[in-house]
Amino acid sequence: MILSMHIISRLENKMLFLLIVTAFFSCKINSQTDIDKKACTYFKSQLSIAIAYSKLDGTIIKEDIDKVIYFLELITAIESEAELGYSGYDPPTENDLKKWGNWFKENKHLLYWDDQEQKVKVKKE
Repeated sequence: MILSMHIISRLENKMLFLLIVTAFFSCKINSQTDIDKKACTYFKSQLSIAIAYSKLDGTIIKEDIDKVIYFLELITAIESEAELGYSGYDPPTENDLKKWGNWFKENKHLLYWDDQEQKVKVKKE
């Protein structure tokens, strides 16, 4: 009986230790991945416009896509493969969309909304 109580006590201590370690790491992970929802929403809306334009969606105005591509290039530092002609950008390529989407997945934690300038910016690492 004493042996079984000793084993239970040791198991309880190990479980408590694991619980504390798990809580510590989950808090640390959450603090590193704080995400600015406003900035991320804005980025995703711009990427959605680029996707719609690449599918030659007639609802996108040519001047808007120029601003969108400029924004995506500026934020991600990934230059579009789309040709920039006299009348503006051609539709972004599939490769552009993939690169910008992958950049967002990997770096969304760096985006933030600057209230003073009313725009999305990227934190320096």
